[in-house]
Amino acid sequence: MKESPRILVVDDSQEILTMLSHTLSRHGFLIDAATSSEEALARAATAAYDAAVVDLVMPGQDGAALASALRQRIQGLPVALMTAYARSPLLVAARKAGVRVFAKPLSIQELVTFLPPPMVLASPRAKTIIASVTMKGWIRKRAMSAPEVSPAAAPIARTTRIESAAPH
Repeated sequence: MKESPRILVVDDSQEILTMLSHTLSRHGFLIDAATSSEEALARAATAAYDAAVVDLVMPGQDGAALASALRQRIQGLPVALMTAYARSPLLVAARKAGVRVFAKPLSIQELVTFLPPPMVLASPRAKTIIASVTMKGWIRKRAMSAPEVSPAAAPIARTTRIESAAPH
C-alpha cells in the first residue's frame, strides 16, 4: 500500500510550523518541517515530497524563490505559498509559476483540499484495526472508536456496508 503523501512545511515561525505540522499530520499527511529555505532545499535533496507548504516572508531566501527552486528540483510539485501580504510583488511571479497562494490566517480545509489526498488510514495500528474489524463484520463500531483512524477515514467508516452484524 502506498504511503500517505509526504509534505514539506517551511516557515521561520516555530509556532506556525508546529501548528501546521501537527494539524496536517492529524489529517493523514507525513510531515517534514524546515525553518529556513536552506534547510528546506537540503531536505528536498535527500527526500521525495508530494507537495510543499511555504511561508512567503522569511529571512534569507523568500518563499517565492524557494517555491521556484523546489519546483525545479521536483517537476510538477504542488506548492502552497502562505502569506499575510496580499499585495506583495513576489506573489505575481509565484502565481505565474503555478504556485497556489493562501492568505493568512489559513483555512486548513482549503489547504488540505489543495494537497494530494492522504491515504485513508493514518497509522499502521489503524490499518490493523480496520482489517481485523472488516473481516469480523463490525467495522462501524470499532473504526469510529479507534483513535488512530484519521479524519479522512471517518466518512468511509460511516458508509462501509456491513455484511454481518455479529463478530465471527
